[in-house]
Amino acid sequence: MPGGRPKELARRDDSDGLQVSLRWRRADGRLTVVVTDQAGRTLRLPASSATALDVYYHPFVYADPRAFKDAA
Repeated sequence: MPGGRPKELARRDDSDGLQVSLRWRRADGRLTVVVTDQAGRTLRLPASSATALDVYYHPFVYADPRAFKDAA
């Protein structure tokens, strides 16, 4: 990945079978929340330092409601 490999800052598995991780890339300071569902579909959401934890705990507030449907 250009700009260096992201470092996982936090990870959680929720009761709906989703894996959610907060990642930071040192090279450019970019924060990304990655959500993976049970089917292996992945959603990546950019986050600012001010919103990163909120995006991490509430990713679907920040995502298009059709995100996983469109990823299929």
